[in-house]
Amino acid sequence: MTTTEERMETLEKQIESMKGLVVTLFVLLGLTAVGLAVGLVASVVIQPDVIRAKRFEVVNDSDVVVVSMVESLAGNGLITTYDSRGFDLVELGATTDGSGAITTQNGKGHALVALGTGPNGSGWVATFNGKDEALVALGTGLNGSGYVATLNGKGQALVDFGANTDGSGFLRTHNDKGQALVQLIASLNGEGLVTNENGEGGALGTPPATKEGGGADQTQNGKGATTGQFP
Repeated sequence: MTTTEERMETLEKQIESMKGLVVTLFVLLGLTAVGLAVGLVASVVIQPDVIRAKRFEVVNDSDVVVVSMVESLAGNGLITTYDSRGFDLVELGATTDGSGAITTQNGKGHALVALGTGPNGSGWVATFNGKDEALVALGTGLNGSGYVATLNGKGQALVDFGANTDGSGFLRTHNDKGQALVQLIASLNGEGLVTNENGEGGALGTPPATKEGGGADQTQNGKGATTGQFP
């Protein structure tokens, strides 16, 4: 009996040991399966083909937005970069007519450089003085030719040059009220012409060409009447 009882006790101990090994094996298999599942899910979720959202923001370590991608009030896309204080620096979006536009700012909400389209749909570039007052404008004239103007910050041109409707070039200087003072243009017969004006639209001196094609000088009284001509 004693021998049989000892054998039974030994067998029970072996069975208990086997149970522990089986439990340990199942735990290891379960952890392995979970790890594989997490890795599979991560490989699928972390690399999506498309990310869609109403708004994207990039923030710095102080939780201040430095880049944003949103929908503008007109329903177009708008990308804006900001400085560390949250003030606008660059905006990439669209004009009111739906054309592309880029604006750089000085961190105080005022434009410095703007690129966009003019009323006729052609491109233009403008620089500003930090108070939203234009200083230089490059675009197209009425006939589709290039046009450049320097401004006084109040909207009046100081110097502008481009092309007339007949395709000939011109250059004009103005006073601080935008009124012409000197013009270099082409005459009706296609010859060079320089006019001096009084700032009110009245000519003071005009050197036209003679009928023979020679040079001439003409003075006026500011009301269109000739006061002298040489030769």
